[in-house]
Order: sequence, then C-alpha cells, then structure tokens
Amino acid sequence: GPPPRHIILVRHGQYDEQRPLSRALSRPAGVPDRDFGMPLDEAFPRLDAEQTLTPLGRQQATATGRRIAEMLRGALQEEGREAHVRLHVSTLTRAKETADLIAAELPAGRVRRLAPDPNLAEG
Repeated sequence: GPPPRHIILVRHGQYDEQRPLSRALSRPAGVPDRDFGMPLDEAFPRLDAEQTLTPLGRQQATATGRRIAEMLRGALQEEGREAHVRLHVSTLTRAKETADLIAAELPAGRVRRLAPDPNLAEG
C-alpha cells in the first residue's frame, strides 16, 4: 500500500515575552482585553517583532530539526516522497525563526517550505 503519512506539530521554541514592552503598549479603546497583543491589535506587529527566540529557544529548535530529520530519513531519501514533506509555519516571528532553524537541519531541496500562514497564528 501507500507509505504512511504523518503530521508533526511543533510549537515554537522558548521566546522573550517582552513583558515590559507589552505593558508599555497601551490597549487602544475598543480592543477587548482578550484581543490585546493578538494579531488584530494595532500594537501586535511591534510586539511580535520583539518576541524572538532566546538562546535556549534556538537550541530547542535546532534539536527539533535534527530529530525531525531523523524521523523523516526514509521519506527524505526515497525518490518522489520528498514532494510530500512540507513545512508550514504561522506568521509569528518566533514561529518563523523556529521553522528556519528546523529547516536548516533538513536536507536542502528535500522539503517544500510554504509561505507563512496567518491562519496558523494564535488568536
């Protein structure tokens, strides 16, 4: 039969929450507390850009990339199967940084990276 298909979900590595910046950005009128700091908040782009991976988060992402490469070894070596190996990522800075580090551990040209998808972001 056909080879098995797997979905591997990875959360971003540890990141700097930027609590002081988050507190410094005032919640605009009309934005409910639950939406503050989320993608529809006008302050979100500034806050998101500052929420980058910590050194530990970068180590976590690199280790995750190595483990995924090991898990997918068969799919990445068998001709034609690599077309089914895709890397999806949200638009969050910390998620894109994590995906970059994971991709760096996978064989070049053997994984299809898709454009960041806002539907995968929290909120």
